[in-house]
Amino acid sequence: MRTYRSWRRGNQAIEFALVMPVLLAVVAATIDWGFFWHAKFHLVNSLHVGARSAAFADADGVPLEVATSVAGATFAESGLNLIQPEFTSGFQGADPDVMVWVTGAASFEPFIGFIPTPSGVEYTVTMRMGDQDAGP
Repeated sequence: MRTYRSWRRGNQAIEFALVMPVLLAVVAATIDWGFFWHAKFHLVNSLHVGARSAAFADADGVPLEVATSVAGATFAESGLNLIQPEFTSGFQGADPDVMVWVTGAASFEPFIGFIPTPSGVEYTVTMRMGDQDAGP
């Protein structure tokens, strides 16, 4: 004759079988989305540093080259070797409001891939050149 305890063990196994896939999906989503936001944070940070360096670079330092090289070096310091962003930069506007912009774009592959994540990240930072007149 079966006792209450033996029936309870069967219920626990069924509950575990029902809950475990949901729990694994939540863990997979947390890992993939966490890595995505971590990579985006470091990309945006490196773009800010590159744009700021270009905004205050002297004319001899070729601000656009300074922007891309500093942004690339800053991103390399983050230790994220799994994604390799490409940096571009340019000018927009006219004196006294010349702006330098730096764009970084990288493709992104999730670790697990069970939950859909964005396939890439792209961001642009714009800063006013620092050696201009303050205006009227």
